Amino acid sequence: MSLSRGPFLSLRGCWTLVWLACFLGAALPALAAFRAQDPRLLWLWVPSGALLYLLGSRCIVRPTKELLTWAQTPLDAAPPTFPRLHLLSVELVDHTQNLVSLVQQLWANEESLRDQYGQITRRERQIDALFRAARILGEGQEPSVWFRLLGSFLGERFDLLGADLYLHDPRQNRLVRRACWARAQDLYDDMEVLPLTGISSVCTQAFRTGEIQNVGTVESCPFYLPGNDTTRSQLSLPLYHWGKPLGVLNLESATPNAFPEEDSLFYQGLAELTSQEMDNLLHHEGQQAHIVQALTGLARAVELRDPYTGQHQERVAGLAVQLGENLGLPWPQVQDLKTAALLHDIGKIGIADTLLLKPAGLNPQEFQQVRTHAEKGAELLQNLRFLENCLAGVRHHHERWDGNGYPDGLRGEDIPLMARIIALADSYDAMTTQRVYRTPRTPKEALSEIRRCAGKQFDPRLARQFCSLMESQSAPHPHGVFS
Repeated sequence: MSLSRGPFLSLRGCWTLVWLACFLGAALPALAAFRAQDPRLLWLWVPSGALLYLLGSRCIVRPTKELLTWAQTPLDAAPPTFPRLHLLSVELVDHTQNLVSLVQQLWANEESLRDQYGQITRRERQIDALFRAARILGEGQEPSVWFRLLGSFLGERFDLLGADLYLHDPRQNRLVRRACWARAQDLYDDMEVLPLTGISSVCTQAFRTGEIQNVGTVESCPFYLPGNDTTRSQLSLPLYHWGKPLGVLNLESATPNAFPEEDSLFYQGLAELTSQEMDNLLHHEGQQAHIVQALTGLARAVELRDPYTGQHQERVAGLAVQLGENLGLPWPQVQDLKTAALLHDIGKIGIADTLLLKPAGLNPQEFQQVRTHAEKGAELLQNLRFLENCLAGVRHHHERWDGNGYPDGLRGEDIPLMARIIALADSYDAMTTQRVYRTPRTPKEALSEIRRCAGKQFDPRLARQFCSLMESQSAPHPHGVFS
């Protein structure tokens, strides 16, 4: 006896019930219409019943009959063919494949839309960042001020350790740091000057090639010049304006690959904004330089009244700059020191020739009038805003370390550093040049006098450093050498 696939079913009865249900579904409405003796219902339900019967027989009865036939087929017999079920299964597979393809297409579209949305969001953040940077750069403040604000903003965006702004010095073919920002004080490095000849660095490479240098890992960079041990990635942006090289904007981070390549448009925009601001700054400083030259010429006119003090201001400025650089002062402070030294005696324009050129000693009243030149010089320059950092050097270069100087009687560290430096340079030049009231001393004698007055007239630390600097040079003064 062969086993069938569905012995537990009354297959014949099931098929009969299905067929009967279809028949009744078609016949009962017609019977109801006949009993109601309503021709309209009869004409409505008879065709409807016939249609239901046909649909039921095609979609329900025949597939059910094929299924029952398959269930009664012995397991060891060849499977029969069922056209209706086969057609339905083929249609079902086709619809399923179409549905799967549609889902896959929707998924791909979603991924594409997500990528496009990410790109739009990234561009939006970059544009917003550039607007913020432009707002900072356009405030018209001093470079040290706006660069500190710009560094803080970029530090938040890229998790920076520090940022540097280098300007090109064409006379000495080098990059000079004009401004810097660091997240912490101990992260400042001492790279104030980067020569463009000799050893290469990421900054000099960016300046020479005119291309952005994006160093993802500094360990793998052949021309990375270590500044501090925590830097892991570096970005150097060359600053060019109308084809003219201006300098480099340098950013450093403690995170490897901190500057993604997809932000390249932001880097270019930031470089262009900074270049434009620096070009405006250099143009403005050029105008300021003309004013300083005019004032220097005015101060030189004062010197021309005394034939013994010719070129005094230039010599004092040269000595002050040498000491300032030897102390490691930042480049902007050295420039302010130079300007203050050039103008330190400009107040003498208000002092009578009879006092300046008097061969004999001055009486107390006359000496008091000559003393006013420091105050008059500061008053003459105080309305020039760009010289506000130089006023302390002009006003206080005659203060003494022991507090017995003038005009304000400042003592010790209360005397501005710029004024203490100019005081040393001014005294050294005064002692080693011919004056109407005395003969010059030798450089060696002048340095000996400075050492004697250290702690009284001069800052003792600066006095020692100044003397060591002068003695280390073969020609410490244009009017003589050590004998």
